[in-house]
Amino acid sequence: MGATLGLSALTALIFGTVPAIQTRRTDIIGILKDEGFAGGNVRSRLRSVLVVAQVALSVVLLAGAVLLVRSVQQLYGGPGFDPAQVIILRLRPSLVDRSTESAWTFQKTVVSRLEAAEAGHGMGQGLAHARSCSR
Repeated sequence: MGATLGLSALTALIFGTVPAIQTRRTDIIGILKDEGFAGGNVRSRLRSVLVVAQVALSVVLLAGAVLLVRSVQQLYGGPGFDPAQVIILRLRPSLVDRSTESAWTFQKTVVSRLEAAEAGHGMGQGLAHARSCSR
């Protein structure tokens, strides 16, 4: 943390003093009289392009930071539902000597009965394959 802070301070110091040193070397009176120096318009355009690019990049980074902060806030806000009201029914056909088709039929029957009893407001079904662990 200290190294990052020191590097940031050094970078700010360097990039803050270099333009100040450059302005000391230029002929300000000539520039004000519109005599200028050769290539001044090219440097001015380059600086304008760099400023526009820097502002655009800053806006993009700021938007990304805002989205990141919002996402973290939503993560700490919880799942968005009451987990006490969630019921998980897990069927393992191999433990009751049923075929997979018979287990799916039984699961569909259970889901239809729960929906008919208005106990299940948002129900879903899924199939999870057993992971094979070879050691």
